[in-house]
Amino acid sequence: YAVTAIPFQPFSGTLASIPTEDDRYSSVITLPFFFDFYGFNYNQIVVSTNGYMTFGQTSLAGQYSPWAITYQIPWANFPAKNSIFGCYEDLYNNASQGGLGTITYGSYGTAPYRKFVVYFYNQPHFSCNSTIPLTSFQMIINETTNIIDVQLINRAPCTTWQSGNGVIGIINADGTQGITPTGRNTGAWTAAQEAWRFYRPGYYLNYPFTRCDY
Repeated sequence: YAVTAIPFQPFSGTLASIPTEDDRYSSVITLPFFFDFYGFNYNQIVVSTNGYMTFGQTSLAGQYSPWAITYQIPWANFPAKNSIFGCYEDLYNNASQGGLGTITYGSYGTAPYRKFVVYFYNQPHFSCNSTIPLTSFQMIINETTNIIDVQLINRAPCTTWQSGNGVIGIINADGTQGITPTGRNTGAWTAAQEAWRFYRPGYYLNYPFTRCDY
């Protein structure tokens, strides 16, 4: 994979809600299309309330999601694998315990070029809660091209907890391969209105199609 900056153009529309319970994975979400991630095709994900989506690990649905991140990726012992990190950090989003934000998901567009988006909106940080700016971002995966986009609306680190660590990026199933934008690996970085694309050079230019002659 490679990563490059793209224009900041976040999705705007109606999406389905994911119930938010702090430090948990969602129920299994079935994608509207198969998505190729590190050479394997998936049509189901689970979403961590700590800012990422995971492929091929449906047994994690409803289970505890780790919040402590202290190492940069790639790393074989990184606590989350086979995942897309929109902004992985210790978020505090349990509505029953005072969480402020929402997590939603859905698809838009027309086959074979649909997009599936997971949207974290106004997420407070554990410990800092809403005493610092809230975190908002979107993870978008693209049908056929298998491109991954992250639209980061806003992120400020909670430096009094976990050293303010957060990461944008992707990692494979055993943690040995991963990539992040420059300056967005595990650390206390601040950013707003930026967007990143993860892709395999040349790969997305070659895909099967049917030519119809009239």
